[in-house]
Amino acid sequence: MELRPLTSDLLDTDYRQLTCFAEGACWCAINQYATISSDEWTRLCDGEGPENRGVIVAALERGDRVGYLAYRDGTAIGWCGCGALSSYPRFQKRAEVLGAQARDVAAIVCFAVSEAYKRQGIASLLLQQVCEALFAEGYLAIEAYPFPEAILAQPNHDRGWMGYPTMYRAAGFVPLVDPCPHAKPGEDRPVYRLERPEAPL
Repeated sequence: MELRPLTSDLLDTDYRQLTCFAEGACWCAINQYATISSDEWTRLCDGEGPENRGVIVAALERGDRVGYLAYRDGTAIGWCGCGALSSYPRFQKRAEVLGAQARDVAAIVCFAVSEAYKRQGIASLLLQQVCEALFAEGYLAIEAYPFPEAILAQPNHDRGWMGYPTMYRAAGFVPLVDPCPHAKPGEDRPVYRLERPEAPL
C-alpha cells in the first residue's frame, strides 16, 4: 500500500471520493472548526459541502499537513486525517494543556476506507504507515482520540471514523489519564498516545 499526502490536485478526485457521501459531504473538515453544534454540522455537510471544502483548501494553502491517502494498484482505497495537533482548531484546548510540547505532537483525527476494502485490515495498516510517516516528519509523539468502546460496540453506530481503541492499542498507543478534549462528563474516553521510541517526551 502506498501513501500520498493530500495535495490540491487530489482534492476533488480521490479525496472527495473518500470523504463525501450521499448522506453528507464532510470533507473530513469537522476538526477545522473550533466548536460546532450537531445542527450546524448537518447544515455544513448538506449538498456539496462547500464551506467544509473551503476550510480544507485553506489548510492546504497554509501549508498544513491535512492527511494521507492510501493507494493500492493506483486506486485510492483509504484516507487518514492527521497533522500537527496545534493546526486543528477543535483541539486547541489539548494543545494548551501540552503547552510548548504541543509543537512536537501530531494528531490522528479520522479514517475512511473504500467500501470494497472494508474489514480487510486496511485501517490498521494505514495507521501503521501513517505513524511511520509522521515520525519521519519529525514529530516526537502522536495522539488519537477514539470514541469509547461502549459506543463503538453498539449496533449501527457511526463513530468509527476516529478509529478504534483496540486498533490503537495494537499499534502500541497507550491510553493516558488525560481525557479526550471532547469527552462528556464521566465518559471513559482517554487520549491515546504513541511516542517515538528514541525520543520520548
